[in-house]
Amino acid sequence: MDLTFVRRRLRPLSPWLLAAAVGACSDDNPATFSDDAIILPASLKDALPLADTIALDWNDGAYLAGLGGGFTVGNEEGRSRNHSFVYYARFGPTSLRKLTIDFINATPWTLETIVGSAPFPFPDRDFLDSDEVVGLCRDLAELLNQNGNVIPAATDYAARLLSIPVWPEPGPQSQPADLAWRVDFLILTNGPQSSLVWYSVARFYVDPWTGQFLGQPVIPVQPELYRDLTPLP
Repeated sequence: MDLTFVRRRLRPLSPWLLAAAVGACSDDNPATFSDDAIILPASLKDALPLADTIALDWNDGAYLAGLGGGFTVGNEEGRSRNHSFVYYARFGPTSLRKLTIDFINATPWTLETIVGSAPFPFPDRDFLDSDEVVGLCRDLAELLNQNGNVIPAATDYAARLLSIPVWPEPGPQSQPADLAWRVDFLILTNGPQSSLVWYSVARFYVDPWTGQFLGQPVIPVQPELYRDLTPLP
């Protein structure tokens, strides 16, 4: 998808600015926020227009290929103070580059790398948001647990969507064929070096456009160190 259409819809703002708006509400005078601000914690699609602005300043032909994962660990509503996005663009006839944008506590950090190949863009960007898919997964976990299943309790949640297939999970007799939101239920606990790290205790796959679950929840025998298992090129 060419992002020029997105650029026409965005209000001008400083290309490297992510504005976090905070205010107090009262019955007579509710808080108001500027059009260029985002209230944190935010969903991934709440933060996406600002990522688009940075990507389009980098290259007019930039397109989105991944959102979530990385630093995007959020609350039970699928909202986070940190967000990660991945874009691709061509510079001249031979140079293909990847731009990773991470918002860390409202501060944008970028990493540009030269790559040999790139995934396709999303067929459209009307996919469900992170708060929607996390809510669906939490509701399913509660329902399954009421019926005798044991989906481990989580303290935080991470959602990730790529423009490449991730479902079914790769194995001896299966290869990914479908795009999907991956939602991990996370706990923060001591890692191998006695430092606090995220572990995934369950993961769900959700169709990005219909909200249908793909397969059953995957519950590892032991909590797994959380990392992006499906790398983009």
